[in-house]
Amino acid sequence: MTTITAHAGALGTKDNTLESIQTCLDFIGKGNIEVDVRFTPGGTPVLGHDAAEDGLFLSALFALAKDYPVKINLDMKEKEGNTAAIVELANAYKLRKRIFFTGIAAGDVTKVCALGIPYYINVQPTAVPGFRDIEAKRLVKQSMKLGAEGLNLHHRLCTKKLVDWAHDAGQLVSVWTVDEEDAIRRMLALGVDNLTTRRPDLALEIRESSILTRL
Repeated sequence: MTTITAHAGALGTKDNTLESIQTCLDFIGKGNIEVDVRFTPGGTPVLGHDAAEDGLFLSALFALAKDYPVKINLDMKEKEGNTAAIVELANAYKLRKRIFFTGIAAGDVTKVCALGIPYYINVQPTAVPGFRDIEAKRLVKQSMKLGAEGLNLHHRLCTKKLVDWAHDAGQLVSVWTVDEEDAIRRMLALGVDNLTTRRPDLALEIRESSILTRL
């Protein structure tokens, strides 16, 4: 069954804030939440999509999330920073088995693979014009070779062939950011493993109605 991830700023909240985190934790149940991660000049992990943001400490998120049965998608906006500090924090809050990285390009793998945290290879829309089948197959093989959990890509790039090839290779497919009803239905029909959305309420409603329809 497709996992639903509440995107940073889901349900009408401001991205990467305590309000957003608490709202998503209360709503999502056993799904996932996503936040953007950067580092202060001193190497402390903080939440923020852009460098100019005055980010909330990642430790504040972990303090809230430790009592909820969720997994946490850390979308890494900086890979050159003190990533080891993230692992230290996860260990301190007993969350190591519940975090994973996205935002990781193929060239970033050496920066994170030694940390022992699962990661997905990001596919940027501009990187694969037309996204031909041959390129999709190459990316699945690359992800497997790099030891990643799978691919994380924009939903408009996702095809049935890509999902099938990934699953045949033991790889997962995660798509972002899927907010429109038609797109949510299409991704669920393709059988993606994870769907990241600012509308987890809509996505969960559609997912559950689809399950009931099949029974």
